[in-house]
Amino acid sequence: MYHPQNPYQSLLRTENIEPLIGTIEQLNTEVSNNEATLFELCRVLDGDFQFPTSVSKLNESETKKGTNNEALFYLIEQKYNLPHSEDESREGRLQNLRDQVSHMAKLRESKVRKNKELLQLIHDYEDEIMLHILPELRNKLDFSEDKDVVHKLIEQKFQREAELFCKFIDKM
Repeated sequence: MYHPQNPYQSLLRTENIEPLIGTIEQLNTEVSNNEATLFELCRVLDGDFQFPTSVSKLNESETKKGTNNEALFYLIEQKYNLPHSEDESREGRLQNLRDQVSHMAKLRESKVRKNKELLQLIHDYEDEIMLHILPELRNKLDFSEDKDVVHKLIEQKFQREAELFCKFIDKM
């Protein structure tokens, strides 16, 4: 219930929103960073592939790329626990890459799903705070203020009655 005479009403409505906004911005930044990292990884993996001009260059490029890319693939496999096959044939490597790409896609989907769940959790907390906790606090605040005012007025009444009674006794 909104009481315009309450000077703290606007503060109660905006309380605890800044940390939630900060958390949402942090989650959005993390999701953006994850997407940028995945995009860069895919670009590097896809962009380095070039068709050789001759068969002799094919063998040379395979040995060069093999030594350079093996370390990169090893690090990626270790970091993301990607499946690895020991088959060194072309079909085996292609199947391994397909498995790794599908694993990375599943990993990305799980992170997106987790981020959505965390965002939903933040919204649930915000709703709980705005719809249940703050109204109860407002009611308690209003009730305690009224109770304090009543107690002060009763004390003043008793003091005035005591003063009046003293004056009455003095005049007798």
